[in-house]
Amino acid sequence: MLSLMYVSMAQPGITAEELDALVVQSAAHNTQLEITGLLAYNSLSFMQLLEGEGTAVLDVMRHIERDPRHSGITYIRQDTREKREGPDWSMRSL
Repeated sequence: MLSLMYVSMAQPGITAEELDALVVQSAAHNTQLEITGLLAYNSLSFMQLLEGEGTAVLDVMRHIERDPRHSGITYIRQDTREKREGPDWSMRSL
């Protein structure tokens, strides 16, 4: 299983409603792909953990890299793990 963590600068002005919609949409998509993870947001930046089958995780990252809400993506970790850190998190948000 691939475990990938990144940080990115957030597009200024993201509203709480937009963030909620992003989390709901991501959770539904991640469930279909059997990806689990965590999304943290602090009005300046995102930090996200994605875990799942390697190809699926990398496909999600390619989508995120094209998303205008993210810029300056920095990968913190990308490795293979035996167990998920959040096995029940389709997209946990903080």
